[in-house]
Amino acid sequence: MWAKVRISITAFRRYFRSRGFGIQSPWAYSFNRYVINERYPYYFYKELDAMHPRLSHIDRKLCLLYFRIANYLQPANVFDTFHTRSAFEESFIAGCAKTHYIHTLDNSQLTFGDGPNIYICDINNVDLTSRLLEESPQKSLLIVTDIHASHVQRGRWEVLAADTRTGVCFDLYHCGLVFFDNKKTKQNYVIYF
Repeated sequence: MWAKVRISITAFRRYFRSRGFGIQSPWAYSFNRYVINERYPYYFYKELDAMHPRLSHIDRKLCLLYFRIANYLQPANVFDTFHTRSAFEESFIAGCAKTHYIHTLDNSQLTFGDGPNIYICDINNVDLTSRLLEESPQKSLLIVTDIHASHVQRGRWEVLAADTRTGVCFDLYHCGLVFFDNKKTKQNYVIYF
């Protein structure tokens, strides 16, 4: 019961940040409106419901977000060190058919090429996050899960978002998005998602 109360309070506090209020950067505003909080019903939405009718509300929202991110970034590779659900993989591939989806538990299999790549990990995967910070792949995106599951994980997220080697960050409560493009003004946006 307390979890539902906490989520309701968090949703109420973040609600006024859902439509881009307070975001000054044109790129961040556009990314928020047309990728994170896009309301247009894409073709994949009905397919996802048909393929995975028992997805939880949060997992469905994440699948649709991953679809929109892949559609926007057109990544060459998605390196997933966390998820085991096929729905997430199908979401990325539906968003970009040319994407190579790689499940890996060994960080040595990761590559940091010139093309846009997406890296998915748990906030507790300190090895991967520190390696990404050292490599700083400019066109890549790090999706970090469970950033608000505990005080320790929230602290790790705050340290990661404040690091000078990261660029624009989006705190979506259920996950965090970290861009490494330092050409854009560094900012950590707290978004209702």
